[in-house]
Amino acid sequence: MADDVLALDVSPSTRALLISAGFRSKSDFLNLAPMDLAAEAHIPLSEASAIVASLRPRALAAPQPLLGAQSALQMLEREETRRHVVTFCRTLDDVLGGGVALGEVTEVCGVPGVGKTQLAMQLGASVQVPARLGGVDGDAVYIDTEGSFMAERFEEMCEGVRRHFARMRGRLGPEAAADADALTTEGMLQRLHYFRAYSHVELVAAVTALPGFIAKCARPVRLVVLDSVAFPFRHDFGGDFAQRSRVLTGLAASLQRVADECEVAIVVVNQVTTKGGRPSGGEIAAAAAAAAGDSGNANSAARVIPALGETWAHCSTSRLTLAWDDSLGESVAPERCATLAKSPRLPTRTAWYSVVADGIRGVKSTSAAVMVGDKRSRDDVAAPAEQ
Repeated sequence: MADDVLALDVSPSTRALLISAGFRSKSDFLNLAPMDLAAEAHIPLSEASAIVASLRPRALAAPQPLLGAQSALQMLEREETRRHVVTFCRTLDDVLGGGVALGEVTEVCGVPGVGKTQLAMQLGASVQVPARLGGVDGDAVYIDTEGSFMAERFEEMCEGVRRHFARMRGRLGPEAAADADALTTEGMLQRLHYFRAYSHVELVAAVTALPGFIAKCARPVRLVVLDSVAFPFRHDFGGDFAQRSRVLTGLAASLQRVADECEVAIVVVNQVTTKGGRPSGGEIAAAAAAAAGDSGNANSAARVIPALGETWAHCSTSRLTLAWDDSLGESVAPERCATLAKSPRLPTRTAWYSVVADGIRGVKSTSAAVMVGDKRSRDDVAAPAEQ
């Protein structure tokens, strides 16, 4: 566990270097020579020797018995009662099976300007909706590596949530109405905990510290946003892809453990890159196929694919690909769409959404709000009050 590395009797700078190099638990040092540890973690040989000498006797101790087994029935019951954080776009929630699931890692990727950070901030407001109003009543943690989080924009979204339930008040019961009255913009701003990470070392350290931070929060944390995972990992490693893969894998394991043990929805924003040439404009089918790992037609135009390659592709539970839909012709402005390109239990579907002053909402102008495969069907988007 990451706590093993945090417990080492070393300086903070050495601990940060060990975490950055991908060392998570004491078992990672097993059968590792001090010289190899010094080279991988970029620490002095004397410190590497001391670490290996102090840990090896305990690492070689008798293995602990396997604990914590669950039956398939227990797992099924947990999945059937799994809660979700709504997006305030009904069709997008339908595509996601009710919203972004607690206990899972959901990746959101897409081209710049399509609304990745907007969706992440909307979830930061939505997660605070009280249970009697259909929410999960949790705090949010926002880890920002790009500096893209804007408090003023988040305030607008919180105010949008407050206005939404104020409009619904006449249709609510007494207790739900009281919860709606208790929602304030200032209160929602106070329940999002923001961390700025300037490097992959700070990012890994923040994720490693999440369980302790969540345990100390006065209210339960139900959402962790990482925006974005790609930024530090595309700049910090100087071409050392082996080390990058090792750190990425350790980061993904830590995120999944937090999601599972703390009943938290983990949302990881990812950038995109191109394969084979220039971007093709974000066509829906190409974006979905690329996110799903389909190589497509070898003679086709360049594809937009999620960043960080195959190492990261298998780390999330679900992957949501955001793109621009320009399939209705040049006379119609492109619309934003979201394709569930990867899920262990849900089909590949596409929903259309908009970014408005109040945040993420449904699309009312398009003739198709949901697409399953190649079949489009009319699904008029309800106002948020009808979710």
